Amino acid sequence: AGKFLPVALITGLRNDAIQGVRVYDSDSETPILIWGNSLRKNFRDGVAEALATYRASAPEGSSSAEGHPWVLPPGFQVQYPELEAEFVIGGVYLRLFLKEPTFELPDPLGFLEQLALHWIGEVEIQVEWKGASQPQAETRAVAAKSNEETLSMVTSGIVYLLKVRPPLADQFALWGYTGQVVQYLERAVDIGAVGAPAISSVRLMHQLVERTRCVEALIAARTSPIAQLLRLLKPELIKDAAFVLEGMKKIFRAKDARGYPALFQSALSMQLPKVLIEDVLENPKLNEIIDPAAAKVHSVELLKLLCADETLGVEVSALLDSMPAWRKYKHQSHDLFLTADQKVDYFLTDGNPDAPQLLTWSGHKAQTSNAGFTPRLTQGAEPAAARSTAPVATAQQRPAPAAAAAAAAPTSSFFPEKKQPSGPAAVPPTPPSAETRPAAPVPQQERTLEISLTKGSAGIGVDLFDDKGKVAIRRLKQLDPGIPHPAKLAKPPLEPGDVIIAVNGTTCSSFKDCVLRIRASGESMTLRVKRAGNQ
Repeated sequence: AGKFLPVALITGLRNDAIQGVRVYDSDSETPILIWGNSLRKNFRDGVAEALATYRASAPEGSSSAEGHPWVLPPGFQVQYPELEAEFVIGGVYLRLFLKEPTFELPDPLGFLEQLALHWIGEVEIQVEWKGASQPQAETRAVAAKSNEETLSMVTSGIVYLLKVRPPLADQFALWGYTGQVVQYLERAVDIGAVGAPAISSVRLMHQLVERTRCVEALIAARTSPIAQLLRLLKPELIKDAAFVLEGMKKIFRAKDARGYPALFQSALSMQLPKVLIEDVLENPKLNEIIDPAAAKVHSVELLKLLCADETLGVEVSALLDSMPAWRKYKHQSHDLFLTADQKVDYFLTDGNPDAPQLLTWSGHKAQTSNAGFTPRLTQGAEPAAARSTAPVATAQQRPAPAAAAAAAAPTSSFFPEKKQPSGPAAVPPTPPSAETRPAAPVPQQERTLEISLTKGSAGIGVDLFDDKGKVAIRRLKQLDPGIPHPAKLAKPPLEPGDVIIAVNGTTCSSFKDCVLRIRASGESMTLRVKRAGNQ
């Protein structure tokens, strides 16, 4: 935070002073800014205190600031008691993000990185603490600061962020965190910590496997993900076995993932079909877990996925046909046993099936952009839900899926754009006639450029993403004033949308290859990029 104002407010004032003053005079409660009357009073009191200290230190009889520079005391910072209880990660109020995950964050990639680091720290403490036979007093004190609720909140933050912005999961895998998730699951199960530490790992895996790249990272992990998930099903089913089974089923849906045949073969060597029949479907204690009907559905669908495999499916089918119990499930459509409530991720709803619409989206993907701060302002009184401690919004507070997607769309200014009319009164525009229809746009041509640049404290100053195998520049990083920007100072400057095809004259064979070459390069380097445009 800044010495006087929250960082988000400072950024807004820096980008647009007039609009920034409007934000200062208004009330706001968003994932990146909490501001209101009591906080404005804290600010005024802090400034008054700083001025009083300055005047008290002025030479006797001095009537001006000449020869008496204003130097803030070491460690000075305006105190905002109202914000002290907020859990802030990467400049984002986590409580409010969980209530409004579609809010357009200024730096979602940076937020994900900070969430991942916090998650590792929290689960590390939990695993070490629960694994100690006689915890030291210091260990207990540290663990007290990192309780299961904190770990659950951080996990929910990652899950929500990846649900709203699925491509970010690919970056999670590139950072190497996907394999670490499996390792922490193994460590948790080893010490019998099948509560928060193990389940938080399963929750991340459950979301990550929506992306093929993440499934490939799981397959390549040092520890087998299937082996660790099976440990949660036998010798006893954990209470969240249905959720575990759904995650396992999603892994086996990624048939195009590299290494899938080896994964399939290893699952058979672990007797996965037999475990699903004997330890899940025919388990006399199945009704004691959460969502036993869902556990049946996921087990049967997973078995049918195994039977449909082009290479080993016949072998699986023969094995299952030899088991009398399979006859009861082979021709049944068990999804009829699922209710609407059972299809909701109860980890994110906190037991309230009315809470999130986000988890039931099908095909809705909020856009990821580099848009700036867009506070939502309320004049006068604060919103009714301003100080709610619930992890997610209620059905009445949240927007509908279409509205949520629109809320997550890029914005271009410090303030929300004017809303377009909606509802029955909104009349769709009349399609243009052939006479008035504009001419088709001229297709843009690609140019190949050789760009020379010098690395700085922020590397080459850009955020890259994998655009279907192409190494594309998503945006230029925002650097503090006075810090040279490598991308802007490059000759010619790099631009969002540029596709890097070579580093120092060597063609990039993949996204990872390009990133490694950039990191291994010296201070000065050349990039060959393709850029769309006719000029």
